[in-house]
Amino acid sequence: MPTGFPYVPAIFCDETGMHGSPYIYLGCLRCSYRRSEIIREKLASIRTKEKLTAEMKWTKVSRKFLNAYQEWVEVFLGDKACRFLVMRAPRSSISRRREEGFFNVYRHFLMRVVPPRTGCYVWVDGVSLRRRSRWAGLWYRINKSRRGSWGLEGRNIYKLNVVEESRSNDLIQLTDVLLGAITASADGSIAEPKRCLANRVASHVTETLDTHRGYSAKIWLFDYQEPSSSRRPQ
Repeated sequence: MPTGFPYVPAIFCDETGMHGSPYIYLGCLRCSYRRSEIIREKLASIRTKEKLTAEMKWTKVSRKFLNAYQEWVEVFLGDKACRFLVMRAPRSSISRRREEGFFNVYRHFLMRVVPPRTGCYVWVDGVSLRRRSRWAGLWYRINKSRRGSWGLEGRNIYKLNVVEESRSNDLIQLTDVLLGAITASADGSIAEPKRCLANRVASHVTETLDTHRGYSAKIWLFDYQEPSSSRRPQ
């Protein structure tokens, strides 16, 4: 864990795919490391107050625990220094190449959301079927690319942390809840508690490919672009 560097970028990532949708979504919560500790403390305080011990997930949002989930969402919405970034990718861009396709899309996502500076920390929600060596290879390729494209002398992503058990990390859980709420706006069949959360975050979403406008938005939604040999590496 970084210590003594409050402005080190901290990025917490997750993914989701709505049933029957031709898209999958990758999302991340982005702030400074010091800010992430402040958010973590607020989430823990809500847990204590609401007597919550179970993992917080979008799929578990219910009327009984709606108040707790709303408070978690408000922690993010009320924090001026925290942003959420979401990339929408065609499911076909992954399915035709399976795991390799997934990591190629994830690489594109991280190249968009990780700032081109040294010392960034990234946490990803790991899945057992994805080998750790794949994550290590992804980390290596991004750092190598950023050294070549941006002339960085150190590591762009200083450490990529694979979280095997998301129940142990409240910020990964918050990422899951926010990503579910953001993508659920396209699903008219969701239950009312989920609809409440989706409506709360909907007005904060800015959908654009304009990087400058996107980075200033509270929630930035953009589309995956197929790699092109003619496009300058990011």
